[in-house]
Amino acid sequence: MARCRLARADELEAVLELTHAAFAPTIALGLPSTALREDLAFVRAEAKRGGVFVREAGDGALLGCGRFALLEEAAARRDDLARATAGMATGGRGGALAFARLAVREEARGRLHGHAMVAWLEELARRLGCTEIRCAARSERPDNRGFYLRLGYRITGVFDRHGVPGLRTELAKSLAVPTDTGARP
Repeated sequence: MARCRLARADELEAVLELTHAAFAPTIALGLPSTALREDLAFVRAEAKRGGVFVREAGDGALLGCGRFALLEEAAARRDDLARATAGMATGGRGGALAFARLAVREEARGRLHGHAMVAWLEELARRLGCTEIRCAARSERPDNRGFYLRLGYRITGVFDRHGVPGLRTELAKSLAVPTDTGARP
């Protein structure tokens, strides 16, 4: 059975290779993703700054990966990450978790691994007490936007990047739990 978890230090090279393979099609778009310029030192720094996670098959093969970072008040709870990834709530409230570089191995696409990775990140954010989760998608790949919109994300802005108008779409989803008003159905 496939599962998501934090990447181990000895897997970061495989994470880099998987990311490069997943983002390689952006070469045909005229402005390749900056993910293709990343090296192992960069991925190691990302692992220390925030987190690198993987989706692995039951046999241990890596199916997908991504990166995340705690923002604002949530960043102060970085020490709670081990507890949160073990399934425990940390008690903090506020802040946001942002994720990027979501990548699924080409032969594993279309099997809901992307959905499972986003769901894992949302649950991790909830355990850390975050009230929002954020991501960015390349605007010229409309399947990216649709993927996140179907998962309940809303577009918070479209921005220029690298001199290209509207290249980056930023999205967010509230993780706040509605308060009980006392009304009963």
